[in-house]
Amino acid sequence: MTGVALILVAGGYFAYISLAPDVALRRTLGTAEIKRYSLHKVEPELNKTLILTSIEISNPTLLPITITEVNATLLLDGTDYNSRILPGIDDPSINPGETKEILRFIQIQASPISKNPGRHGFNVTVKLKITAEVSLLFLQEEDTDSLIHTDEWTLDVE
Repeated sequence: MTGVALILVAGGYFAYISLAPDVALRRTLGTAEIKRYSLHKVEPELNKTLILTSIEISNPTLLPITITEVNATLLLDGTDYNSRILPGIDDPSINPGETKEILRFIQIQASPISKNPGRHGFNVTVKLKITAEVSLLFLQEEDTDSLIHTDEWTLDVE
């Protein structure tokens, strides 16, 4: 009888780990990773630059997760040039077992990129905050995770 009780307890623990909304959120948000960023557009007359940022996130759980908000700050050589993230148009849902790429434009103003054409080298830091939610029957959870990505970036501006 003890073996059956142990199996029931282990099975219940597995079901909790697999279906608990708070665990599903933590496991999914923990997979977020900035894969790349690229120069999209430079508008010297407006002193603005758009940088496309790719965020990859996987859902290793059994529950669908919905990304409700993505915020980012982009620093060039440690300076924030009034960066702001523009709203995305991609589907915010990540189904169980799915890996999704989330694309967001980050706009910066009065940066060295928009002022000077030519080859530039920067130490880029992206501070990312992702908020997601999940619901199961009458349970609903929301959580936010932060990620900091730093890299060297060289680009040519015409």
